[in-house]
Amino acid sequence: MKLEEELRVENANLKAQVADLKAPIAQLSEKLTQVQAQSAHDALFTALLGAV
Repeated sequence: MKLEEELRVENANLKAQVADLKAPIAQLSEKLTQVQAQSAHDALFTALLGAV
């Protein structure tokens, strides 16, 4: 029974750690999307300049 309780506590701790990481991961994902969009914009701009 003690092992079962230890596993419950460990599971709760891991769930809390996952919850704590969700916001920073979402922020990094948003930043990555912005960087990818900027890179695509920069590549298009460079291609257009090269075509002139």
